[in-house]
Amino acid sequence: MSFKVSIWWYVFFILSMLADNLKTWLMLFVMLLIHEAGHIAAAKKLGYQISKLTIYPFGCGAEIEHIDHGSTLEEVIIILCGIGMHLFYPACFALMHRAGLISSAYQNYLTHLNASVMLFNLLPVYPLDGGRLLDCIMQSYGSYRKGRTMTLIVSMGVLLLAVAEMRNIGALMAFSFLFIQLLLCGLDKKKDYHDFMLYRYLYPKEREIKLHQSLELYRNYISVFQKGGKLISEREWLHQIFNQH
Repeated sequence: MSFKVSIWWYVFFILSMLADNLKTWLMLFVMLLIHEAGHIAAAKKLGYQISKLTIYPFGCGAEIEHIDHGSTLEEVIIILCGIGMHLFYPACFALMHRAGLISSAYQNYLTHLNASVMLFNLLPVYPLDGGRLLDCIMQSYGSYRKGRTMTLIVSMGVLLLAVAEMRNIGALMAFSFLFIQLLLCGLDKKKDYHDFMLYRYLYPKEREIKLHQSLELYRNYISVFQKGGKLISEREWLHQIFNQH
């Protein structure tokens, strides 16, 4: 696993010191760091590998290999283990207040900040956790490609509605970043599906069989294609694709 500290972390550290806001920034950073640690711990427990860990100004980003290629249930568990960390923070803030580390007003501020961060992250906009949960739902009822397409469409709709109501410059910057991420995901759809097919070919697992006529793959099923009165297994079809050259 590679490890990297973004240059922006140092920039925000210096800016927070100059703005006399270092304490709040560090509290938010630690909250999001623990959030990501929840994702990582669950992923490791389920057998997923962490290929890269990057420290950003607001937490860290872990690249979990094939997290959106395996079982949707496993991905939901990984997502919820990160979100669930936020449920413990209010009790931690209360203990810090009782220990005299923070004032009552600052405790309330941190509690509201935590709630805002959690609710923002639950927005059904990919690749936020809420958007990933939406993706799991879409791909539980549809094929991988159709599910991802619907996720990106819904995400863009929610994002545009949110931006239309926003008047805060900070929120607009955050949503602009998400808009760019959505565009990149859309442009990367073909490569992502190729990676999904390769994952299914290299790491076959026992799953329920789904018989259908379209040459589409499902995350929670092993496909058997019905073509011209013949049955073609997913494994055979993938073998033809990756061995044709």
